[in-house]
Amino acid sequence: MSLPDRAKHNGRVVIVTLKEFPGHFFPEGKNYARCLCEAGRRVTVIAPRYPGQLDKETAGGIEIIRPLKAGRLRFKLLFPLAAFIIRKLNPESVIVFWEPGAAVVSWLLPGGKTVKLCDFRTGAINDGIKGRVIDGLIRFEARFFDGVMTIDRALGDKLFGAAFKRPVFYLPMGLDYGACQAALQPAERERLRAGLGFSPGQVIGIYVGTSYRRELEKFFAAVALANRTAPDLRVLVVGDAASDAALMGRETVRRLVASGIVTLAGGRPFAELVKYLKAADFGICFVPQRPYFDKQTSTKIKEYSACALPVVTTATAANRQLVGHGAAGLVAEDDPESFAAALTEMVGRLGFFRAGAAAGRTSFASYDWAELVRRHLLPALAQFSREEG
Repeated sequence: MSLPDRAKHNGRVVIVTLKEFPGHFFPEGKNYARCLCEAGRRVTVIAPRYPGQLDKETAGGIEIIRPLKAGRLRFKLLFPLAAFIIRKLNPESVIVFWEPGAAVVSWLLPGGKTVKLCDFRTGAINDGIKGRVIDGLIRFEARFFDGVMTIDRALGDKLFGAAFKRPVFYLPMGLDYGACQAALQPAERERLRAGLGFSPGQVIGIYVGTSYRRELEKFFAAVALANRTAPDLRVLVVGDAASDAALMGRETVRRLVASGIVTLAGGRPFAELVKYLKAADFGICFVPQRPYFDKQTSTKIKEYSACALPVVTTATAANRQLVGHGAAGLVAEDDPESFAAALTEMVGRLGFFRAGAAAGRTSFASYDWAELVRRHLLPALAQFSREEG
């Protein structure tokens, strides 16, 4: 039969996560909830309680239940607590964002009443033993849900393969396309650039993201090389790289920061990210060319492109599909010399690449969160089918 009889339920969708909600650094959960609510669903989120948060509240039409304080040991209790809360709510569907032990939610819920989906996002950023163990745990726990979600087909094939017996749905990481389209006024843009310490005439590339397993020492070496032939090049780094003591301790990085060639903005909430993108001239995506990273596209490339920024990226398979090597950006190998050459070319031909990026940005409207929920998540909830009994 199709989804459980709606007459016996209430159209409610419950989202379970161990991350802070709404939080600045959990865009998928926040936007799932917001867009489902805008689509007319009743939405309840079960999450840990962080300092300053209430046990229970309603925000933007979303009911938020926080049954316990955040903490490493307390996290282990959230999944079983969530299962008992869900029993009382009797929702139509449950979406659990995976962390080890997420299958407990499914184990403790009676079968046949509620559709139980698990969102695995990515898996392990590691091709070694640790990665295989985590991916194996994902495959094991996935068996106890009615269906699973991940960010793209290549990653779904990596995690689950053809032998997996549950439906696999694909829900890419999204973006706020409306915010990306809202261009800053020229004067505001110049004030922002000046406030970040940049001078008129400088060409600013922006790197947004983590330093975790990104081998950014090679990226910074490339910036140092490129700056010799493109002295107007400046790089704005938004993310957690500034807190990476090992990376910041490297002589090349210290010299780049001290000379003003690299500016470290630190971690920023997603809501603030667009203004930094609008201050830049082009986007930078440095992802090591490792087998794991071939399996997923970079969300930042989509955000850069939606803001009409051309992109310089490393040549992972997924990123080559998004950028290619044409009017909207450049693809380079991940060694310092090759990446430096691409940075130098971007600075020298910026007008050409910016025109190409501006012409192509509307193609990224399909990655707006509301559009992704409409085209992917709602069909997964509404058209999911199971055998009766």
